[in-house]
This record gives sequence, C-alpha cells and structure tokens, in this order.
Amino acid sequence: MKTLLLSSRRYITRPAITNGNVCRRCFGSSSTNDILPKFSYDPKKWPSTVSSNKAVVDLQHLEQTLVQAGVKYVAPSFLDMHGIPKTKMVPITNKTGLISCSKGSELFTGAAVDGVPQSISDDEVCAVADPASLCVQLPYAKKEVAYVPASLYYKGEPFEPCSRNIYSRVAQKAKDMGYLMKLGIEAEFFVLKDSQDLAEMRQQEPLSSLENLHKPCYDVSRLIDNLPWMSELVDSINDLGYKVYSFDHEDA
Repeated sequence: MKTLLLSSRRYITRPAITNGNVCRRCFGSSSTNDILPKFSYDPKKWPSTVSSNKAVVDLQHLEQTLVQAGVKYVAPSFLDMHGIPKTKMVPITNKTGLISCSKGSELFTGAAVDGVPQSISDDEVCAVADPASLCVQLPYAKKEVAYVPASLYYKGEPFEPCSRNIYSRVAQKAKDMGYLMKLGIEAEFFVLKDSQDLAEMRQQEPLSSLENLHKPCYDVSRLIDNLPWMSELVDSINDLGYKVYSFDHEDA
C-alpha cells in the first residue's frame, strides 16, 4: 500500500491516495486560525506584547509614517539561543504590512532555528511584532527596512521558551514587587582588516596600522586613526535614536 501526498507541508488538511481511494490526512493544525493569536485590540491603541510595558501605538498612523519615510519592508524579528536575529521581510505596501505582523502573520518552523525546542512535525510558531516597544527605520539597507522586535506565539498563546516571553514574565514579576527592570549594554568589539584572502583574514590584523601599545586604553592617536569609520558608526547609532554620549579605545 503506497501513500501519495498531494501537497507540501502546510497546516491544512490534504487528501492522500491509498489503493485508489481518497482519504483525509491532517498535518499540524487544520488551519492557520488555530495557530495565530486571537487579538481583539483597537488598532489605534495596540499594546506591547511585554506585559510590564503599558505603552500603546496607533498601528495605522505608524504604518503611514513608515511609508512616508521611504520604508518598504517590515522585519518582525526574534532571537535564537545565540542572540542572532531571525525574521521574514514583509512588504509594507500591501495588506500584510505592519498591522498584519502585529497580529502574528509570519509563521516560522521552529526546528529550523537553533534553540527553538520543536520537531519538524510540530505546528509553526508565529512572530508577533511589538511596535509599541520599538519600531526603528534602519539607517543601512537604503533605509528601506523597519526593524520591530517580535515575541513568538504557539497555537495562539505566548511560546514559553521565547526569550522575549521569558523577559516579559520576569519583568512582570519584578514590577509586581515594586521594581523596574532596566538593562544596559557596554558594546566592546574589534575591527579587523577585510580581505578576499582567507589566510590573511585568519591573521586577524587590526584595521589601524599603528603599532600596538601594551596599554592602549583611552589612547588618543589610535582613536583618531579609527575616527573615519567610527564617525559613520556613531552617526548610524544616533539615527537609530540611541544618542551616543561618548566612545573610546578599550584596553585590548
């Protein structure tokens, strides 16, 4: 007895042929309606997916603002276990733009992402964009992309292992105890020479050609030597709205 599947894996009920007869076989949920969360919020007062964040946003007005600013794509993004952003680019000019992303329109196979505890046969997770928390026009990619953090949902409910959902639960517990959770990041990094030659890249030479110092921390000459690309970086960070207040050469 042989079974022929007439459709690729997608969360609908499909026919299969066995011995010349048509039977019904269900893979995953019967429809995406069983996967997506059922939100009933007013689009003009759309809340954050982080429970401790009481901010709301007018989705329609925000989408119009993004289009007028030249944005073509929305990137509702979640993180894998390594902190690497994952997304699907959604054109903002059609009906599956920011508003649809905020309702969880984009589905992801969890088994394809490192650290999302799913098997390949599980229903997909959906990324629910959270523009009430953050929606920023990226200064690169021709300024055509709006980055929006997203929380993962599974079968209409917050997906427990999602990092933003973990944060949401912890932040809410802290708020219930009278605390406000704040997070600060000190970004330290190296900038190395680029090369098309793999052997040269493996040498990991600093971009600056000045001689290395034993204690280079806060060094003026090396900071000025790196200023051309550093200035461009600072401008981009300021364009994101973070407002750099200082930067320096670190002790490495």
